[in-house]
Amino acid sequence: MLFNRSHCLTLAIFVASIAPVVADGRTWTDRTGNAKVEAELVTVKQGKAYLERVDGRVATVALERLSDEDLKYLASLPEHRDEATAAIKRVAAATDGDPSPSRVAPANVVTERPKMATTHVEDESTVGVVRRFKSESWGFQGIAFSPDGGRLAAIGSDNINLIDLDSSQLLARQDGLREIFRFTSVTFSPDGKKLLAGGTRGHVLIWDVAADGRLNAAHNYNIHDNEVKSIAVTPDSQYAISVDSRGNVKYWSIETGQSLMAYGGFYPNTPVDAFITRRGGQALVADGRTMALFDLKEKTALQAASVSRGAAQCVAFSPDGTRFAFNDSYTIRLVDVKTGSELPPLREQSLQWSVDFSPNGKLLACGSHGRIAVWDVDTQQPAHLFTTEETGHLRFLQFSPDGIHVAAIVSPIGQSIHLFRLPKKLHMP
Repeated sequence: MLFNRSHCLTLAIFVASIAPVVADGRTWTDRTGNAKVEAELVTVKQGKAYLERVDGRVATVALERLSDEDLKYLASLPEHRDEATAAIKRVAAATDGDPSPSRVAPANVVTERPKMATTHVEDESTVGVVRRFKSESWGFQGIAFSPDGGRLAAIGSDNINLIDLDSSQLLARQDGLREIFRFTSVTFSPDGKKLLAGGTRGHVLIWDVAADGRLNAAHNYNIHDNEVKSIAVTPDSQYAISVDSRGNVKYWSIETGQSLMAYGGFYPNTPVDAFITRRGGQALVADGRTMALFDLKEKTALQAASVSRGAAQCVAFSPDGTRFAFNDSYTIRLVDVKTGSELPPLREQSLQWSVDFSPNGKLLACGSHGRIAVWDVDTQQPAHLFTTEETGHLRFLQFSPDGIHVAAIVSPIGQSIHLFRLPKKLHMP
């Protein structure tokens, strides 16, 4: 079992605090009770609620079409109280005080998917490797998709590269950064306008990303005293959470580099991942042994809980923060963050080195020795298997934002990046 009795008790207490964090995502229902959607509130404006689904699509619903429970929830939020209260009054007037399902029409839900770039293939049924990129130096150390999925950032030991995936063109490359540090982590801001890379000496370099892909140096901050293992950026692209190799967390301003919060307590030299809520108010950080909840508005740690006793080689939160995956030797463990319970484990054939959820959270890609196993998270059953021509451990992989591809550094010393295309049946609807 993953949790012993003390772990279960600690996590059970912790879950009570976590519930509001993950539950910006909730089940929204129309007035007929027939239309339901799991989504997170983005905003309310001009009489409509904008709800982001777990697959990234945004549903737009007229407030009058929402259930009484949903309208009361919106009215409880200070920033949306006036619009929700006005909608409640309009519903009462339109239904003569009898807002029963028979008196109202079903919700007219308009669903939009964020605009994604396309990586073209000759045959839409193609499965497997569709792009290959070779390192021009000592190998790649990390990768990150741009938010629209059209570009891939790849860091080397002393260089950073920006690749256009459709054309396979190298848009930008910066070399000679060894004097500053060796790169160890990389990510884009959610608006796609900035690229952040951390290194062994605790620095974080930030570039402005031009429309044509040029990288313009913007900032060089000394955020940590040790290697930067992970960087996550808030949804408004204004702040970042980073974790170093000694287990220290920093919350800081991207514009100024000013540290706004510091926290120590994670296990040294292990992978770590962070989930930040859609509004950027709270965050979860976990390394496979410990999970901590932070209030970013108050700039403080609220609570921490023990997850396991082992040291993981790979960890990942699902995009909606409801599940957490980490490896235990040959096995991938899945935790339901809302309840603290363990889902059935995913048992693999070799040590797991990398893991990532699909954008809708329904698939999990796991990298091991020369193979990428894709699992169905809900059924805990294998969905697909990619094998590579290389024999090394796959230490870095990531789903594309549209959920169609998985990029991975595949060779033993990081000389190659492969872009794998999933079978069409696994593409997000």
